Amino acid sequence: LLGQSVYFVGVERWLREWGRERVMVVPAEELQGARQPEVVLSIYRFLGLCDYNTSNLPRLHSTKMRIDEAHKITEGTRQLLREFFEPINRRLYDVLGRDL
Repeated sequence: LLGQSVYFVGVERWLREWGRERVMVVPAEELQGARQPEVVLSIYRFLGLCDYNTSNLPRLHSTKMRIDEAHKITEGTRQLLREFFEPINRRLYDVLGRDL
């Protein structure tokens, strides 16, 4: 299950096959906040599409999810996940040449 979250493997393959100049990686968090219109416009430009008024885009994930107490992860589990993903995320940042 956690293997699906090891993004650097796919990103390395895409960069090798397509080249850095033809691959754009956009963290989902950048599409969720006040910067969403700016980020979407940068994607359009990367794809060579004409500029588009992105100021009226519907907000993605604008409402907070409510998670039942019984389904929340414990702080111990959260820490284990942080420790597990820390070297994996560092590798992704190295591949991308930037921290997300």
